[in-house]
Formats: sequence, structure tokens, C-alpha cells
Amino acid sequence: MKKESLVITEEFLSDCLSKYPNTGKNSHVGHLGILMAQEFFKRKYPGCEFKVNISGIDLQVILVNGEEKAFEVKSTTDPGIAWSKFKVSSMRSHDALINGMPLMRITKIGKTEMDIYFLTHGDDFDLIPEPRFSIKSRN
Repeated sequence: MKKESLVITEEFLSDCLSKYPNTGKNSHVGHLGILMAQEFFKRKYPGCEFKVNISGIDLQVILVNGEEKAFEVKSTTDPGIAWSKFKVSSMRSHDALINGMPLMRITKIGKTEMDIYFLTHGDDFDLIPEPRFSIKSRN
């Protein structure tokens, strides 16, 4: 498991919250997570581009050299990973994770300082069949 941090300005946070306000559903947390993932990658790989929600992949990062990296992005307002709230809904995501696609868990959504965990199936978590797939820590 690799842990990174992301610190944003109050202004950037306010702009993001205006795009995806809390409407009483959790979908805004997921949308904010995608924005935070994009911000993280813009800083790490200047000039990169993104494809969002294509063929069951939450975020595809296209580097300036043409290399493409795909990620499942799961976000939470909790300060930690919150394993019990961590679900994968689609079979496409399940299959991509089983085949090595990294999973980004972004915590503290809605704050200016967030933690981003990069997790790999088989090393950091297992997928437990339910009506959706539960993510369970290997530790």
C-alpha cells in the first residue's frame, strides 16, 4: 500500500463543492474524488489528460508520452480507509482490479488536506462476493 497526500486551497475546494454540492446522496463524494484524483495527477504529471468513466474505469490518465494508466477511484469523507464502507459495484471494475488495475482510496473528501492510498488486489485487499464486492484489508 502506498500513501500520498494532497493539499488544496480553500478556493479550489469551494469551486469543487459548487460543482458537486451535497444533495443528501453520496454521489457527490464520488464526483469530488474524481476531481481530487485529477488534481493529484496534474501535479504529478504536468500536461497529462484524462478520460473519466469509460468502460467501467473511473479514471484513465494519459501521460504526455502517450502512456495510459487506469484507476478505480473510491472516495470517503472519513479520515481513514473505512474498509467497511468500501465497495466495488460492477463486474467490469472487479475484473479490472483482479487483473492488476490500481485502486485509489481518497480519504477526507471535503477537507483541504486528503490522503490517497494506492491499493493492489492480492497485496492490499481481497474482493469478497456480495451483491457488490466488499473490500477487506489483508492486514
